[in-house]
Amino acid sequence: MSTDELSNDSSQEESSDKKETNWTSDTAVLDMKSIVKNETSAEGGIAWPVWFKLFTAPPLRWFGLSLMIILMLINQAAYDFSNAWLALWSDKDNREQRLSIYVYLYVGAVSLTLIVAITRVGFIYYILLRGSTYFHNRMLKGMLYTSLRFFESNPSGRILNRASKDQQVLDHSLPLTFIDTMQYLLLIIGSITIIGRTNPWVLFILIPLVPSILWLRRFYIRSSRQLKRLESVTRSPIYTFFSSSFDGLTSIRAFNIQNDFLNMFMDKIDNNSRAYFIVSSSAYCYFSSSNRSVGSST
Repeated sequence: MSTDELSNDSSQEESSDKKETNWTSDTAVLDMKSIVKNETSAEGGIAWPVWFKLFTAPPLRWFGLSLMIILMLINQAAYDFSNAWLALWSDKDNREQRLSIYVYLYVGAVSLTLIVAITRVGFIYYILLRGSTYFHNRMLKGMLYTSLRFFESNPSGRILNRASKDQQVLDHSLPLTFIDTMQYLLLIIGSITIIGRTNPWVLFILIPLVPSILWLRRFYIRSSRQLKRLESVTRSPIYTFFSSSFDGLTSIRAFNIQNDFLNMFMDKIDNNSRAYFIVSSSAYCYFSSSNRSVGSST
């Protein structure tokens, strides 16, 4: 055997040894054909037909929505009338202020405002809870009559998130927010009306103020809406991981990897906490500080 052949054999053996020693395991490859898809957040605002279905849910439907609007208008009208009557009463002289008609009308207006306000709040809660029940029943019916592929492609935590936290927003957060929003909106409209009747020149300040507030509101609503959707998307893996850990608790303890699963669970909570902190603190503080700046500058 020649020296060239020996050198070739030795070089081939060295190269094969290098391949064996430099071998590394392949990294995990994502299954692009997996049935379970990643949860993505929607974009854009909520369509008006969805709001109409919420406020016109059975059994009252359009009658309930109309009555709710009438109660809100009556409440605001009674409140503005009591303030206007008090201003008129205070402008009279001492002798005329002692007349009982002013006292009776003012007490009646305040009592009417209180009664209508309590009725309005209770009726708004009733309408929104009926709408929430309507959406819950549609969701439950859709899950009961859907195919098995829906449960294969959607983890249990994602379904639990929609049926628990999102439904809790409809049951609890939405009625309070809607009541406060409509109350402040009607108070602003009533105050502008009374001030405009007294001194119309003050209304000119609304020319630069209203576009600025509307622009800030538009920017805040878009940002806050997407941040809340991000917070909701990051909450689903917590439920999924928690339920799957309970299902495989025996295997986790058998392999003594409790700390690994605990660290993974804390990472998912941290991801959700970051989004929740931005929604609850940063976005709200930015909008409130911007409104104060615009109000003080004008």
